[in-house]
Amino acid sequence: MVASVFWKRIRHAAETDQKEREKLVTAWVAQLKKGLAAIAIAKSSQQFGREEETK
Repeated sequence: MVASVFWKRIRHAAETDQKEREKLVTAWVAQLKKGLAAIAIAKSSQQFGREEETK
């Protein structure tokens, strides 16, 4: 009986740890997407500026 309680606690702790890691990774990916979008906008603005200069 004691062993089953021990394994339930270990399993619960592992699931909680995995959920926390998933939250951190999800937040990191969201920040990465925002950063890449900002870079794309900046590059697009640069390209648009060059096109305007040549006209």
